[in-house]
Formats: sequence, structure tokens, C-alpha cells
Amino acid sequence: MEWNPETLQFLSQWFIHAVSHVPKPPRQAESSLAKAAGSPNYGLAVLRLVAEPSIDVQIRQASVVNFKNHLHAGWVPAGPDDANVPTFSLILDPEEEKIKSLIVPLHAFG
Repeated sequence: MEWNPETLQFLSQWFIHAVSHVPKPPRQAESSLAKAAGSPNYGLAVLRLVAEPSIDVQIRQASVVNFKNHLHAGWVPAGPDDANVPTFSLILDPEEEKIKSLIVPLHAFG
């Protein structure tokens, strides 16, 4: 997923619809977000949306929750080789490293 103004706009719309009180838009938005979550660099795009101060706070809050859930579902921590631990990670190593480098400064200013 490329980070550009169009991506910012699409994600913003999906997140605002995801927290809507009208039943149909949240389901459609959640479906769109789930599809997008499988794209490379999705986590980075959402993290950049979270960090953008010009974005509405409600959208940023929905983005934070989505980002946390995305990391929880897709980031397999490095550990000892164990046959019972899944080794497939939805978040690829280059994206993991970039997230690590961006999240600490973001937290320091949040």
C-alpha cells in the first residue's frame, strides 16, 4: 500500500464509516479495511494516518485501534524455533523494521 494523499483519503473514509452508528457503512468499511490489511505496508499507512495531526481525532482513534489489532494479528515475534509456533507473519521484515523506527518517536510526541 503506497502512502499518498489518495491513500490517506480512502483510509480516513473507511475509518469514519467503521465507527458510524448506521449498520451498513461499518460493515462495508470493515470489509474494505480487512482487504487492505493484507496489502504490504498497510501498517505503515495506518501508522502515518495516526501520526497526522490534521486528521480528525475520531479517525485517528479508530486508526490506533486498527493498527494495534493489525500488529496483534500479523506480527509474529522473533523467538526460539519451536515447531508449535507459527512462523508466517502478515507483516514482512522490512515493514516491521520501519514500524519499529517510526513508533518510538511517535510515542515520544503523543
